[in-house]
Amino acid sequence: AWQITDRIDPSPTHSGKSGFLKISFDIVIVAETYEGAANLSELTRDTLVDYATVVDGTQVYWTKLVDETDIERSVENGRPKPTYLRVQTYQSLYQ
Repeated sequence: AWQITDRIDPSPTHSGKSGFLKISFDIVIVAETYEGAANLSELTRDTLVDYATVVDGTQVYWTKLVDETDIERSVENGRPKPTYLRVQTYQSLYQ
């Protein structure tokens, strides 16, 4: 799951908007085991850090990891097994 947490113009100019946007977003990683959550978060980090591309005419210049929680164990009522989750926060600059 993901959630956009912030979207700002990181460097407005004297004449107005810079045309760049910096976005912050969270990715929630959920797995059935601690090791699964650790492996999936590592794959996500390896995929997104330094990610740059063009998507439908939008240039993504960079993506970086800015925060990562420890892996938490969660037990929900009615579930025989716990789940493990971690939240990673990323930022990207795009235009």
